[in-house]
Amino acid sequence: MHLVLVSGVVTGYQVNDGALQAYNKIERMAEEGKDARPHIYRIAWDLFQRAPWVGHGIGSFQREFQNERVTYYEGRDASAIDGAPRFSHPHNELLFWLDEGGILSVLAIGLAVVAVISQLVRLGWREGLAGAALLLPITLHTQVELPFYISTYHWLILLILLVPIFQQGLQLKSQNLSLGARSLLCWTPLAVVPLLVGFFSPFATLTDRSHELCEESRYATSSPKLRSKQSLF
Repeated sequence: MHLVLVSGVVTGYQVNDGALQAYNKIERMAEEGKDARPHIYRIAWDLFQRAPWVGHGIGSFQREFQNERVTYYEGRDASAIDGAPRFSHPHNELLFWLDEGGILSVLAIGLAVVAVISQLVRLGWREGLAGAALLLPITLHTQVELPFYISTYHWLILLILLVPIFQQGLQLKSQNLSLGARSLLCWTPLAVVPLLVGFFSPFATLTDRSHELCEESRYATSSPKLRSKQSLF
């Protein structure tokens, strides 16, 4: 319990501002047309309905969203999203995975949520409510802003908050490892992590920029409303 409270104090300062921003964004959504998110959510929902069970594939959101966006512009005033040539996420974690992985992926997320809720119940009402209070701000944030897939910072904070919650009631057993095994465990991350970062970062940047240029060129000429904004791209 003390570890949970300490984690809350340390991370509370960091997530508090995010929670306030999330509340303000939800409040703005009540005013139809003054925020881009209602349009983004509708396009993402229409996209989900085209492949509800398994989605359109991991990493396909940008391409499929742009395709659906052109259709959405027909007969609607979506000027609130005209200034953005592309979207890498729908500002909602569940919609993001519904589009890319369909109902099956959200069911997997649901199992993880059930596991967390079950653990909170086992902690009792005091510690359980304290843990739930720690998780609520960042959970709300993912429903109106960056998903964990894009925001590594928030993903790490969530993991830090979950560690003390799942540590309660665990039985630790010591295990003797050989000197070679200990050396392997210590040095492997130091060698592998820099290699992975150095290998994937240029490709991720190049892929992201290629998608951006492709979508700007293609969809700026495919829809009258998007074409009128071509000079802004």
